[in-house]
Amino acid sequence: MNKGSLNDTSNKYKYTNWDFLQGRAEDKSVLQSVLKFHYKTLNREIDDIYNFEENIDTKSWISTVEFRDVLPNSYEEIIDLEVTQHKQLHSYYDFNSETPVGMETLGQILYDAFGREAPHSSKRYPSAGALYPVIPLLIVLHSDKKNNSLNLSCYVFDSTNPRLYKVTQWTPKDIVKVNKLIGSNSNKMYAPHCIAYAIDIRRAITKYQAKGYRHALIEVGLMVQSFRESLQQQNNLGERCWSAFSDMPLTHICGLNVRLCPIVLIQWFGFSNLKSN
Repeated sequence: MNKGSLNDTSNKYKYTNWDFLQGRAEDKSVLQSVLKFHYKTLNREIDDIYNFEENIDTKSWISTVEFRDVLPNSYEEIIDLEVTQHKQLHSYYDFNSETPVGMETLGQILYDAFGREAPHSSKRYPSAGALYPVIPLLIVLHSDKKNNSLNLSCYVFDSTNPRLYKVTQWTPKDIVKVNKLIGSNSNKMYAPHCIAYAIDIRRAITKYQAKGYRHALIEVGLMVQSFRESLQQQNNLGERCWSAFSDMPLTHICGLNVRLCPIVLIQWFGFSNLKSN
């Protein structure tokens, strides 16, 4: 992996210029409205994530609707379809947490999921206005120097020139804190890596106003599926989506702007122990 400088003058000028143009184009009132709504969706504390377990009515409702589709109560006709049923691709719940994915494989799955064919071209998944406001972060929670794996760090993937930008590096002590913020039960590390999806709120809303926020959330879903499909091309790799994390503290420890570039979803991935759900 070639190491580049984050202090490159041309890059600093380019991003400063983008920020200046965006500041002139964006509607500040829309930005404040979207951010105010976004804050209502956050998990403040890990305990907030599991509070439904204390509500008997909610637990009863969950047991009734989970693993069931929303179907109409009133309809004119039912038409049976002839299909070949087969095993569907599921999320994995059991990973080998001490075996990181090798660099060559890691690079390929990141490129397959999020890469561009050429500069100024589209990615595998669509984005409204080709703005791509969602940033895929690679979080490395376990490192194995014998296999030349990455440091315990948070990285940003460059889709045009396939490479990783190290945003922040962690110590083993930091990893304990990160793991807790991600919301792992009993501090258990589910997998050695995860992808964190962060939305550049300003980029999302400058063109499409408040609807741009909805576009960004749709894009997160498309990216999750794209990453899942990229894992299928490798042997014994699986993933699991995860929203049970402390939003603002995790965003902060990953080195992002808590207010304007929040992490909204995490996707664990690694070598599976062949147990899916």
